Amino acid sequence: MGRIRIVRVVFLALLLLSAILLSGCEYFSSPQNTFNPGGTVAQQQKDDFLLVMWPSLVVGLIVIFGILFIAVRFRRKPGDPSLPKQIHGNTALELSWTVIPIILLAVIAVPTVEGIRTLSRDPGEGALQVKVTGVQWAWLFEYPDIDAGGAPLTPPVGELRIPVGQDVRFEIHSTDVNHSFWVPKLAGKTDESITTSTTCGSAPTRRASTRGSAPSSAGSIITTCA
Repeated sequence: MGRIRIVRVVFLALLLLSAILLSGCEYFSSPQNTFNPGGTVAQQQKDDFLLVMWPSLVVGLIVIFGILFIAVRFRRKPGDPSLPKQIHGNTALELSWTVIPIILLAVIAVPTVEGIRTLSRDPGEGALQVKVTGVQWAWLFEYPDIDAGGAPLTPPVGELRIPVGQDVRFEIHSTDVNHSFWVPKLAGKTDESITTSTTCGSAPTRRASTRGSAPSSAGSIITTCA
């Protein structure tokens, strides 16, 4: 009877954990879902994330179910006051859980470092230049290389329009407080302050209308890739 009760508790705990994890999921078509990238940088970031996530998930499940198995299999039996058999180390197991993680980290390190190097690359002067200015509570965009009657092209406040298949270089400034520029389907979040300018880049890979945001102090962004 005790074993059945433990199995029920474990099952309910796993069911509750699954419900909590699934509650954080959303459809891939969501405008700000990072698992449905629409740019080269966002795709690289997703690939690097999955490269680390899947091995971590496997290791985590092995550890969790191993602990649950040991807790159920070797628990103290009712009416048995004796101590279990005392074991002082296991050389094979200790070598295994030392060597295997080293090999796993070495395998993951190569593409991860290469991905970081790729993501840190400046798109260069040949890319479409977009000047981004963060204000309270909005984003202002300006295309200095595109002439619009003697002045740089300036779309409506909060609207970013960029071509598909072309590298885009964002030069980000702030006029008041620190901001964070983020269009999830294009690239990761970039922080900037009133004392410095930062740059980031990406290349849209498909036609879409998506959204961005500012986790700090600016407003939302409507992004059109055409």
